[in-house]
Amino acid sequence: MTIKFSSAVSGAALTCLLLPAISVAQNADESTQDRVIPISERANPDVDPTPIVEGSFELRPELVFTAGSQSNALASDLNEVEDSFVGFKPSLRVDSNWQRHGLGGAVVIDHREYADLDSESRTDLKVKLRGRLDLGENTSFTVKIKGADQTEDRLALSNVAGSIEPNEYTSARGALGFEHQAGALQLQGDVGLATYDYDDTELAGDLFQDQDFRDRDELSASGRLGYALNDSNVVYAKGTVVQADYAEPNIFNATNRDHTGTVLLVGSEFQVGQSLSGDIGVGYQYYTYDDVIFEDISDVAFAGHVDWQITPRTTLGAEAERSVIDPGIALSNAAIATEASVRLEQGLTSRLSLTGEAGFGQYAFETIERDDDRVNLNVGANWKINQSVWLEGSYEVIDHQSDVQPFTDNRALVKMRIFP
Repeated sequence: MTIKFSSAVSGAALTCLLLPAISVAQNADESTQDRVIPISERANPDVDPTPIVEGSFELRPELVFTAGSQSNALASDLNEVEDSFVGFKPSLRVDSNWQRHGLGGAVVIDHREYADLDSESRTDLKVKLRGRLDLGENTSFTVKIKGADQTEDRLALSNVAGSIEPNEYTSARGALGFEHQAGALQLQGDVGLATYDYDDTELAGDLFQDQDFRDRDELSASGRLGYALNDSNVVYAKGTVVQADYAEPNIFNATNRDHTGTVLLVGSEFQVGQSLSGDIGVGYQYYTYDDVIFEDISDVAFAGHVDWQITPRTTLGAEAERSVIDPGIALSNAAIATEASVRLEQGLTSRLSLTGEAGFGQYAFETIERDDDRVNLNVGANWKINQSVWLEGSYEVIDHQSDVQPFTDNRALVKMRIFP
């Protein structure tokens, strides 16, 4: 069993930082206000797209055209290649407008075409279905099914240095959920089954890197018990268990990566007047591995976000999370990821807003001597012209420091969203 000293320090620091906010929320006057919402996400009848009503369903089609450039499209420090791309992303979301129960789904096709690097061009597909059965006003069951055929961004820790193309995989997940409220008590739970299948990655010289070691089935279960102290604050305890069953070891990977992970959190979901809202949970995570060469992981866990409305048109949001992830690397079964970000949004008008965001990630790998740090800075603008056309633009710098795969990438993106 390994316990990271940095984990305890990070957890203690986060708790000291966030406990005052929780305390303030618990003593706040009762309020029915929703969470703080940045101006770009607020409802605005003048520019919000009008859904297409077909009987008992509402259809929300969208077309997204993108154009962008990257200074280091392969995310490499040895072979920096600049390239530009265009993208086309049609999607359709369907939701029922019934008073009780619910049924809906979405289909998204995301295509990106690079000017020079044909191998980086990709077409991804996502399909989602969901249903809700209401048993009275306070009890409901949900069913969610989703499938995807996707390409990993070169920014992923699993990116194979020198590969001709990025990693590709298919995934499918089904989940059953339950929600019930009895007075101040709130009960939520779900059980899900997911499967992941990764394609082998092509290398130079007609070689390939086997990715079967990442193939797995995951059975998960989570439960959340909350108690509403008032209309503005809910304290809760949440537990999640994930059991991962990986593909059998082969000549390319002699280890058994099967594991069971448990995460326990206690926290508060709060609203302070009209200017502050958040959800903060702090606790413990424990992962055990079937293969004796992998040490168990015992570590601090936290996840939370706080949103502050400084002025009617200025919002500041902060997020932080510490979790155990599979980095998708054959030599390392897990990494402890500590991630945090701060986002400032300034509305110039009800239709035009500017954003600035700074993020940090630290990844401590198990089994191997490797620690990665990542910093990303992003500035952008969002202009909702009318109900049919929105424009967005952004510029991002990603700096990744690593003993194995360091890189820096500058990304510019222009996006036009059209609502037919």
